[in-house]
Amino acid sequence: MPTAPRGRSLVIPRVLHLGDRPAIVYPAGVIPPRLEPLLDPDAAPRQLAFRFAAAGRSLYLVGGSVRDALLGRAAPDADLDFATDARPDEIRDIVDGWAADLYLVGQAFGTIGAVKDGHIYEITTFRREVYREDSRKPVVTFSEDVDTDPVS
Repeated sequence: MPTAPRGRSLVIPRVLHLGDRPAIVYPAGVIPPRLEPLLDPDAAPRQLAFRFAAAGRSLYLVGGSVRDALLGRAAPDADLDFATDARPDEIRDIVDGWAADLYLVGQAFGTIGAVKDGHIYEITTFRREVYREDSRKPVVTFSEDVDTDPVS
C-alpha cells in the first residue's frame, strides 16, 4: 500500500476509460462518491458509453437522474435516460447483444428502450422540435447536435 510523505495526504488518481479513447485521470476526491455508481465499469451507463464510443457516437446521461445524482438523491433502481447523435436504427445496432429486449414504441420520435437486468434504459436521438401555428404538437426532426435538443 503506498504511503504519503509525512504531513501530506496521498492522492490516488481514478481513471476513466471510454473504449479506445485516451483515459481521463481524475485525482481522488474530484468525483464525488455519490456519482461513482454511474461511473463503475460494470454499471449500465459505462457499458453503454463504451458501446456508443466504439460506434463513434456520443452518449449523454440526461434528465432527472442527473439532478438526483448531483444532489445525492439517486436510487439504485432510478430510471436512466440518455441522449445521443445516433439514429434509432443505429441505437438498435449498438445495443444489440447487450440488451435482453427492446421497446420500440417511441422509435418514431427517436426513442429506443433497452432492457437489461430488469431495467429499461431509454436512449433518444438528439432532436429539434418545431411548433406550427395551427398545432400544439411539435414536428420532430432528428439532430446531430446536443445543443439543439430541448431535453438535454
